Amino acid sequence: MVSQQVSNWLFNVIQPSYEHKEEVYAHVFQFLQLHLKKNLNFKVRTQIYTSSGSGEPNLLINLFGTIQINEQIGVPVEIWIPFPYPYVDYANTGAPIVYIVPDHSKGWYLKPNNNVDTQGMFYHPYLTRWHRECLRSSPDSLSIFNLVELGNVIYQSVTTDCPITLQSPGVSSTPQKPAKVPLDFNSNSAEQPLSFHQANTDQSAGIPVQTTGPPLPAKPPKAQSDIQNSTPLKYQTPLPLPHDSGKFNYPEERTSSPLPPLGCINQQPRGSPTISSPVPRTITPPQPSPPVDLIDGENQLAETSTGNTNLSQELYSKINTFLGEEETTIKDVNEKTMKIKVLYEQLNHYYSSALKNSSFLDDIVSQLTSKVRDLTQLNQELSVVNDLNHQLQDSVAISSTKKISLDELVIADSPMIDTLYKVSAEINSIIDTINLISGNFHNEQEIVNEKNFDSCLKTTRKMGRELFWLHFIKSEIQNKLP
Repeated sequence: MVSQQVSNWLFNVIQPSYEHKEEVYAHVFQFLQLHLKKNLNFKVRTQIYTSSGSGEPNLLINLFGTIQINEQIGVPVEIWIPFPYPYVDYANTGAPIVYIVPDHSKGWYLKPNNNVDTQGMFYHPYLTRWHRECLRSSPDSLSIFNLVELGNVIYQSVTTDCPITLQSPGVSSTPQKPAKVPLDFNSNSAEQPLSFHQANTDQSAGIPVQTTGPPLPAKPPKAQSDIQNSTPLKYQTPLPLPHDSGKFNYPEERTSSPLPPLGCINQQPRGSPTISSPVPRTITPPQPSPPVDLIDGENQLAETSTGNTNLSQELYSKINTFLGEEETTIKDVNEKTMKIKVLYEQLNHYYSSALKNSSFLDDIVSQLTSKVRDLTQLNQELSVVNDLNHQLQDSVAISSTKKISLDELVIADSPMIDTLYKVSAEINSIIDTINLISGNFHNEQEIVNEKNFDSCLKTTRKMGRELFWLHFIKSEIQNKLP
């Protein structure tokens, strides 16, 4: 038996969003009468359901329970009730959506079969017929397509071919999903994702050594992806080294004096102006400065590569953590937004109902106010009439303006009226006696029979003559009365 609290909750949940409220309430109520905490042991709740086709989240009624197969295995089932239920609309929605949701904590794993796919969605010819035949134009189809029949179909299917197994499925052969944060060190485009595994593999490779000169710096790790990069190859390779013959302004180091470029004369940095000394100076020819090592050593490159790897891994970790938190926050916000929307619709419904009730109560209050006002006026008039009656001695006041004389109300009995009373009494007694003889008096049996027929006839004839004279006397008395 469904409690009053559950039925009230179900009624309030259906009102704002569901299109066919009466059908949804009747079908869910009938299903809960059979399976709420008994039989199939189902329960009811509301949860956010995200459509696999449109991706739109909606707050739907969710019937969930576990169909027990044996002592070790049960089949957890969830039935979602869409807004157009039970009739299928133009978007081919309206039929209930059924999923098998295994509980891994109990060691239950999904085993796909003819009626359950790898995602746990339940398919059956009964649901196919529902999509094809349960239309708004054929309301008689609801005797076939309803939640009770659907529960029977699900029970028969899962008990015949159980979609739950105790054996854990093997490692999936599907390729590894790419990382959430794309990053490419060689191009301005951030379209190709890079996983930690690929980054570590590239970083662990040896540093290439050029045989014709000093070692070149290690190339940054290249993103490995199945998606072809649209960036030209020349923009993916490292920038070329500057030529010795050209003039190149090197960045000035703060910890040491600047070094001139190759092939240039060593220039003294400008200082504050000083007074020249008369002592002659010896001028020495300029000495060529040693060439500047433009390429770092292998140890520095290895340290730089290791530092870049650690930095990239730390950056990956922080970005993925941030995105995970953002996804959780967005999911919570979407769910709370849907709940707020449903609550707003419910409150709006309650508000409109309260407005109608308020107008109805205002009408009742106005009617009661008018009645109270009329009663107050009547009480005032009665008090006035009561005071007048206390003052009057030969009449009775029925209002403040109308009075009746006592002579018109009370008339003493006269001998003629007394005779009229007696005549009327005798007439009634004779009529009752005749009715008694004939069997018409208070369902009494008829007195006349073969033995006393003559005497009854004579008596009746005599009473008839007396009745005639009594009626005559009564009419005469009435004519003489004023």
